[in-house]
Amino acid sequence: MALVQIREKSQITIPSSIRKELGIKKGDYLEVIREGDRILLIPKIVVDKNSVGIIEKRRRIFSTVLK
Repeated sequence: MALVQIREKSQITIPSSIRKELGIKKGDYLEVIREGDRILLIPKIVVDKNSVGIIEKRRRIFSTVLK
């Protein structure tokens, strides 16, 4: 168990062993969820809106070709 302290501006430091295990790096995004009396931090990948449109368009083209 790791004990962390709330710092100035409500910041915490995630222990390096946990960051390494989860592959969390500087600049990564974490979703924060309150679950009862617990706070969950869930690593997330943010995708550019334009990229999603391109991927969706290619998926539609590919599925049409397979029919």
